[in-house]
Amino acid sequence: MPPRRIDFLAWRDASNASARCRGEAYAAPLAALGWQLRFRAPASSGLARWLNPRGGPLRVPAKLAYLLVALVRRFVQIAGARGADAVVVQRELLSLGPPVLERLLGRCHPCLIYDVDDALDLTPPHLRPLAGGLRDAGKLQCIAGWSRAVVASTDILAARLGPLPVPVRVIPTPVDLGRFPAPTPQPAAPLRLGWFGTGGNLHYLAAIAPALRRVQAETDCELLVVSEWDFASPGLRVENRRWSLETEVALLLSCHLGLMPLADTPYARAKAGYKILLHWAAARAVVASPVGFNAQLVSDGEDGLLAGSEDEWVRALLLLAADPELRERLGRAGRVKVEREFSLTVAAAHWAALLDELVGALPGRGAEAGAVLANRPAPPRAPRRRRGGPA
Repeated sequence: MPPRRIDFLAWRDASNASARCRGEAYAAPLAALGWQLRFRAPASSGLARWLNPRGGPLRVPAKLAYLLVALVRRFVQIAGARGADAVVVQRELLSLGPPVLERLLGRCHPCLIYDVDDALDLTPPHLRPLAGGLRDAGKLQCIAGWSRAVVASTDILAARLGPLPVPVRVIPTPVDLGRFPAPTPQPAAPLRLGWFGTGGNLHYLAAIAPALRRVQAETDCELLVVSEWDFASPGLRVENRRWSLETEVALLLSCHLGLMPLADTPYARAKAGYKILLHWAAARAVVASPVGFNAQLVSDGEDGLLAGSEDEWVRALLLLAADPELRERLGRAGRVKVEREFSLTVAAAHWAALLDELVGALPGRGAEAGAVLANRPAPPRAPRRRRGGPA
């Protein structure tokens, strides 16, 4: 039987971690499960980078041009999606304005799935007031209500959607362990702390800069920041590197431990903990803020350390700086957790099971889906909920 087709309408191009890891990365594992994934972005990576400058006199005209390009491409993608067995909308089809395109797509296609890994009903703290004012806070619930099913990255985010008349599945943002070698030994001294992420989230790192300065005053540790923007803080020694898919794993392996600070806000509590998972995939220890999903993901003292206040961050980092065996133990425990619950293979099996269920329920598709399910092993168990999270 030929593979069935799923069109994944990503909210950004594949250089974006969310679009890549929750969309493009599934192509190979879903193909092995009978699904052909077509990744559809609002613009190519090169064009998106060119039309989204950080500053300068052409910033606003360039962004308007990007929105126009994205609008045209979205209409083409909506028209082309009519031939797909299922269509996924990730986050939103356009970043500004009401969900008009999503409503059109829902009317055109009988199997629309909504994939969300951020609190779209809240304005990101790094957005300027004008951009924040153009966002539609009700978009999250609207798109969810028009869909056949919703996939959320965490149960915290799923709870934000409220009761829905459609299935809501929690499938965390996975890590492709095929890109990572087997756990490797810790790199040589000096101690290197790593922060990997988008420039819009650097304000979380800035919040722990006082703690990092105190740690650097007592150790010779380095701070590596991998992003599309540079990070600087007075008195803090920082090595800035540009992110690329080709160098990401090598840079992760060059670190001794990873950082995931967050502010305790409703927006940050919905974060999916991907920085933690990345460092765990490299078998590196992590220190994270006990906020939202972070507090569910990290078992303090077993596979990472949680730190809230400045003093807690200093104590945690100095403890790991002085104890290589503890770093090794925490990192290896994190790697095991990723293999068991957060790998791309595990997540793809859950996606395939959901797709088979939804498409099989459509008129005329039941027999076809039944034949696929009869020859497929049951998917792994979904990641278990941890105490403290919403029911």
